[in-house]
Amino acid sequence: MITSLLQNIGMSDNEARLYLAAIEEGVASAQTIARRAKMKRTTAYSVLTALVQKGFMHTTKAGSKTRYAALAPRQIAERIQEYHQEFVAQLPSLEAIYNKRQTKPKVTFFETPESVQRLFHGMLTRDTAHILSLHSERFLSLPLDFINGFFREKAKRGIHSRRVTPKTSRWMYHQSRDKAELAETVMLPTDLFHPGVDIFFSQQKLIFFFADDMMALVIEHEALSTALRQVYELAWHQAKAIARD
Repeated sequence: MITSLLQNIGMSDNEARLYLAAIEEGVASAQTIARRAKMKRTTAYSVLTALVQKGFMHTTKAGSKTRYAALAPRQIAERIQEYHQEFVAQLPSLEAIYNKRQTKPKVTFFETPESVQRLFHGMLTRDTAHILSLHSERFLSLPLDFINGFFREKAKRGIHSRRVTPKTSRWMYHQSRDKAELAETVMLPTDLFHPGVDIFFSQQKLIFFFADDMMALVIEHEALSTALRQVYELAWHQAKAIARD
């Protein structure tokens, strides 16, 4: 628990182990600290050097020998608080720089099941009111805990969705659950609509999800997202007209 906390503030696993050993030893030699951390002395020297450079430790001299002392935990906490205050104070300037870059699309790949799950969870924020989607049949071939968990959490957070899907038995089941899933589903004949990828329109993001590979491509760009959401609206009304016929 403590090691993970130290890693969150910028220490590696080895650095966290040596820092904890150092606060137990007080002012001590590299060999003593390494022994406490159960680490090879040769490894400890380079790690201690990194801790000194990062400001988590400092050195003193005892004759010709170098001794190491850890920065007190309270001092680290005070430093983090100072950094936080300075960062918040500079947010307007940083946001201005960030917004200048929004003329170029930001493209991100998610290539592991864990990262994809985090991506889907990230769609369900308090700032999201609606999710628009174009769905494949393959989406419903994913593990039920993933699919039902996403739909359930979306409804729990009060997020509505509109989805265009192929007309298959599995999507018919979910259409029957539109009320529970806070969704409106329009199904089209599979000879007209059978995409191999799922597309989500969320906030300023376009999310292309490849269910077969459990991989996603995300494009963030305000103008592009706005334009394609307008295209979606046209497609939505056309899809409803076709579904009624």
